[in-house]
Amino acid sequence: MTSTPFEGSTAPIDWRAEILDGVLRVVFAFGAVAGAISIGYSVHIGEVGVAVVDTAAVALVGVLAFAGGLSYRQRSVGFLLLLFGLGLFLLFEVGIAAHIYLLAFSVFTALLLGLRAGLASVAVTALTLLTLALTTETGPTATMGDLDATGSRLVVIANFVFVSAVLVSACATLLDRVERALEEQQRARLESQRLARAMEQSSDVILLADPSGRVEYANRAASLLVERVGEIAVFEHLDQLGSARAGGDSPTAVARRDGIWADTLVLADRASESDDAAHIEFDAAIDAVVGADGSVANLVGSLYDVTSTRQLERRLRRSEKLESLGTLASGVAHDFNNIVTGILGLAEGLRHELGDDPRARDVEHIIDACGRARAVVQQIMVFGQRSPIDQVPIVVADAVSDARPFLRSAIGADIEIRERLRSESAVRAHPGSITQALVNLVTNSAQAMNDAGGVVTIDVTDVTADDDLVTAHPTLRRGDRYVLLSVTDDGVGIDAAHLERIFDPFFTTKEPGEGTGLGLASVHAIVSAAGGEVGVTSEVGVGTTFRVWLPIAENATSPSSQATVATGDHRRGLNVLLVDDEPLIVSTLSRGLVRAGHVVESAGDGAEACERFDADPHRHDVVVTDLTMPGLGGIDLIRHVRARRPDIAVVLTSGFPHDRDDESLASLGLTAYLVKPFSHVDLLTILDDV
Repeated sequence: MTSTPFEGSTAPIDWRAEILDGVLRVVFAFGAVAGAISIGYSVHIGEVGVAVVDTAAVALVGVLAFAGGLSYRQRSVGFLLLLFGLGLFLLFEVGIAAHIYLLAFSVFTALLLGLRAGLASVAVTALTLLTLALTTETGPTATMGDLDATGSRLVVIANFVFVSAVLVSACATLLDRVERALEEQQRARLESQRLARAMEQSSDVILLADPSGRVEYANRAASLLVERVGEIAVFEHLDQLGSARAGGDSPTAVARRDGIWADTLVLADRASESDDAAHIEFDAAIDAVVGADGSVANLVGSLYDVTSTRQLERRLRRSEKLESLGTLASGVAHDFNNIVTGILGLAEGLRHELGDDPRARDVEHIIDACGRARAVVQQIMVFGQRSPIDQVPIVVADAVSDARPFLRSAIGADIEIRERLRSESAVRAHPGSITQALVNLVTNSAQAMNDAGGVVTIDVTDVTADDDLVTAHPTLRRGDRYVLLSVTDDGVGIDAAHLERIFDPFFTTKEPGEGTGLGLASVHAIVSAAGGEVGVTSEVGVGTTFRVWLPIAENATSPSSQATVATGDHRRGLNVLLVDDEPLIVSTLSRGLVRAGHVVESAGDGAEACERFDADPHRHDVVVTDLTMPGLGGIDLIRHVRARRPDIAVVLTSGFPHDRDDESLASLGLTAYLVKPFSHVDLLTILDDV
């Protein structure tokens, strides 16, 4: 298929025009000399008509050669008519010399207008000469025995036409071949220019080398790469794209042998200031260009920037890990929370019975251990938070203020915390999650300072995502506004080898027993659930900066913080229907509620609870039920109870982190929702408001 740049090409006509221009100039120059001699001689012998014709012919050639405004066809037709007219005129006036002009007429017609026009001119000349030979005595004769004058003229005409036809065919055929060669040459030149422009303007680095691998051409992208990474990207040989394979074969040797070589090339990006773009990753390749004889004529090296693709792949793998952990959390949390809730209840009951007994200190250790287990479960539960149903507007600066008491208790006194709160914007996130993420980040920074102390700076500001930020973090949207929460420390920094894995669940560089490896992973999960991004930059021996981008929730106001103050006195005398399929939880909670002065009736599943409730629907003041139980579950039990007692208080408990996001819970009108593990105090505080 012929490409657009070659359609309607006028290159052959331009080439013929150059022939015409050259011929006209030569004819004018030499014609003027010959014409002067001819005109002088003609006047001398009284042939004034010949002198006039010669003068007119030279003048016409001058006009055709030098006058502007005439098209190629006008000039060529005018020149051919001039030759034909001179031939006819001289045929009558001079005789056989006129055949030279008639021959020139046919030959130039073929040169200027093509083979068909040239053969037509031969036919016109032959017809003209034949007509003159039969009707007049004009024309040359041949000395051939007894032939009369007419026969002699016919023989001369026949031979003249034959020679003219041969010359015209030869000239036209030669010119046709030249035209085709010129067209092919022009196509090749245009194609070469097009490919050269494509290579030069390509965003990929393209290197053209000789068969040995020595680079002979590098496109503009290669020059731009040098500006980004320095002299290491000045490729003089294609072997610089990679290292020798096992067995000693260099990249170019592999390409010459197999036709292609491919590998990954990573270069440091000294011009980048983005979090995840400290290095540029390329898919490098060397292809062999095989000549007509089957040998390698050239080698072509290429570098395709896959940095963004690799970053997205790593984020996808990280998200898949977190999603798997969320699935694991949903499956394990229920049973684990039930166990911790039971142990916590038993320990609280035992502490109450021991009073001032020294053994109460051991029980305090059990309760503290349950608290730590609950904290670990809560961090794992973060990975199950994917639904936006439970998200509320949170002013990030307020979350920093809420975190201060936790931060001061979590880090040493030798660490100074500085705050720069320059934003009042709100984001949408799960309640308490932003505070939890901040505490995790600051705790991580404090641990990086060891015992040397230092400064942790918390910075909150609003930013608009520009091209550089979106390139480094493709999940962010260009032009959108975000709250940027930064936590910077002057600690030991993070090794480059660890930067890629610090957000992986259970990855930690701490000694066994000093960390779970869930702190930063939970930060990543919290930020992802809020639709944001988290990044990190670090330099060993200088410090680390974590940056969190959270999309601003426009026209959102943060709900006022309502702190629950625990007191030692709780409401007494409620009749509680307690429902749970875990006997340990039923036992420990029942004992705790009875100690607090409440009356408790328990059931091991929803069906048993319905029977006890239906026996006297007005006996109970509150129903405390687990959500997930064999047979009749908590939701169906609540509907059953509310159908008979719409005003009864209902407290729902669950060990599944995602249950609170269930849309069916919104219509139940719950008094409270408790996520396991919870303590007796947590439940008693809720019952105070019933």
